[in-house]
Amino acid sequence: MSDMNKIRIKYGQLEVEFEGSEDFIKSELPELLETVTGLLKAAGTEVADTESGSVLPPSAGTSQPGLTLSTSSIAHKLGFKEGSDLVLAACAHLAFAQAKESFSRAEILKEMKAAKTYFKTSYSSNLSNYIQTLVKSNKLLEGSGGSYALHATTIADLKSKL
Repeated sequence: MSDMNKIRIKYGQLEVEFEGSEDFIKSELPELLETVTGLLKAAGTEVADTESGSVLPPSAGTSQPGLTLSTSSIAHKLGFKEGSDLVLAACAHLAFAQAKESFSRAEILKEMKAAKTYFKTSYSSNLSNYIQTLVKSNKLLEGSGGSYALHATTIADLKSKL
């Protein structure tokens, strides 16, 4: 057990204590913390800004001022191919253009329908599958009460493409 390490991190209301291999701490723990932080934000929990000591509202840093692209335009810029791409475009519109940190299934569907160029009625019945695919691929985070939010890495990726 000489290669076992112990780490304790406190970030706002989030506190994580881990004992295990150095490899896990280096490779897996940062992603785990990012995911948990994203879930806290999606649930509307405030997260402390460790640099200033202040508390940031859940939406801080998510909106992209001046983004006026429609869901259709976002889908086009992202290279739309299938229904899950339209879900992601709808979430991007909600997050960036409408400055929402988290969104419900109904809000996502409404934005998808607004993209008349891309929307097909079959997307409504497959919406749960599309959302679960994005959750499993860590592009969306599932919060409590059926709310969803973009994963931090997805936000960074989308901002670079838009």
